[in-house]
Amino acid sequence: MRKNSFFQIQKMSIGLQLVFFIFSFFIGNSVLFLISLIGLDRSNLDTLAFMMIGTQLISFLLPAIAFILLLPKKPISFLHFKPISSISNIVWIIILAISCVFFVSTTSQFLQYLPLGKMADQLQSQRESMEQLALEMKSMEDLLLRLLIMAALPAIGEEIFFRGILQRFVHSFWKNAIGAAIITAVIFALFHGSIYNIIPITIAGTILGLVYYYTGNIWYNIILHFIINGSQVVFIYLSGSELDFSKSGMPLKIAIPGFIISGILITFIMVKLKKNNIALGKTWVMPYQKNHFYKTIN
Repeated sequence: MRKNSFFQIQKMSIGLQLVFFIFSFFIGNSVLFLISLIGLDRSNLDTLAFMMIGTQLISFLLPAIAFILLLPKKPISFLHFKPISSISNIVWIIILAISCVFFVSTTSQFLQYLPLGKMADQLQSQRESMEQLALEMKSMEDLLLRLLIMAALPAIGEEIFFRGILQRFVHSFWKNAIGAAIITAVIFALFHGSIYNIIPITIAGTILGLVYYYTGNIWYNIILHFIINGSQVVFIYLSGSELDFSKSGMPLKIAIPGFIISGILITFIMVKLKKNNIALGKTWVMPYQKNHFYKTIN
C-alpha cells in the first residue's frame, strides 16, 4: 500500500488520533443532519429507511474507513478480517447469538418494571414508534429489505466503528480487555437512544467486544451482530407482531429460567472462544510511529 508522506494520522499522538476520529464522526453526522433538514418526513417509511441507511454509511462506515486509510493502513488487515478457519466457531457464534437474544430480551423485560421517569418513558415511546414503522412487513421483499437495513448494514458499520476502532482506542489508553469492551459497549448503548435498553445493549455490546478481542477476527462480530438483529426481524415477520417480550408478558416461570440458562451458555461459550483462539493481546493499540512493535502485531 502506497503511504502518503504528507499527512499520516499515525504520526499524531494517540490522543490526537482520537480527536481526529471523533471529528470525522461529527463531520459525517453533520452531513446527515443537513440532509435531514431538506424537509424529509420522518413519519414516512421511505424517509426512515433512508436515514437508517445514511446513519450506517455516512455516520459510521465512511468516517471509519477514511480514518484507517489516513493512518495509513489497509482496512482488511487493520480491522482483522481473517479467514474463518473453524466451522465449530461459527456454530458457537450461532448458539451465542440465540442466547444473547434471550438474555437481553429478558433483561429488558425485567427493567420495564423500574420507574425511570417520564423522560425515559417518552424516549422509549418514540423509539418504539419508529421501530413499529420500520418493521412493517407485508411481503418477502419487505423482509429482505429490513434484513439489509436493520441487520446487515448495522452489523458491518457498527462493528467496524465501535469494535474495530473505538474499542481499540479505549484499549490503547487502558490495556484491559474487559474494561475496554464495557466502556465501548456503554457508548454503543447510548447511541441507541433508550434509557430502558442501556443495560441490555451494554451487555450485548460487551459480548461483541470480547468476541472480537478473544477471536481477533471481526468476521465473527459481524456474523454475531447480524444474527442477533436479523433473528428479531425474522421473528417479527413470522409472528406479525413487534418483538417486545416486556409487552407480550413472557411468563416469569419461563423468563427467569431462560435468563439463567442463557447466561450460563453465554459464559461457557465466551470461555471456549477465549481458549480456542489467539487473543489480540496487551499490545493491541492504535498505531503510533514510536511504537516499533506495532508491525509485529498487524
